[in-house]
Amino acid sequence: MASPSNARFRISAKAIIVEDDALLTIHCRDDHGDFYYLPGGGQEMGETVTDALKRECLEEIGCRVEPGPLLFVRDYISWNHEFVDLGADTHQVELMFRATIVDGDRPGTPTVPDGLQIGFAWLALDDLPATRFYPQAMRSQLVDAARSHTREATYLGAVN
Repeated sequence: MASPSNARFRISAKAIIVEDDALLTIHCRDDHGDFYYLPGGGQEMGETVTDALKRECLEEIGCRVEPGPLLFVRDYISWNHEFVDLGADTHQVELMFRATIVDGDRPGTPTVPDGLQIGFAWLALDDLPATRFYPQAMRSQLVDAARSHTREATYLGAVN
């Protein structure tokens, strides 16, 4: 499918936060049940990518984070994926950083939750491959990266 004429382009920053062999995720629910994805979101004009990550995490998981190294880059091109019905007008480049929760903070009530968000959840890394987690294509790579502290950034391509 070709790009829609009203397509928009955006940069998104995502946090990979792992504690006690569990990944901190955004917990959502739709007509097909529960699903999960990394906290984070779109960069605003004049904002650095890491500042966007900090702001989005505060909004979605209710705590401050400290961005670390870049682990993954992904293109999300909506008109190439199963979610095209939800909006066929987005090409988003996602930058996924290892991050840590700032000392003294803990995830809590989101101040600006995403549309389908019902909270946050810690997912056991061993359970991630069988979980409805997006992007699905990176589940095993994410588990490997979460357990390794010597990983170079990987371009995942246009995957979902």
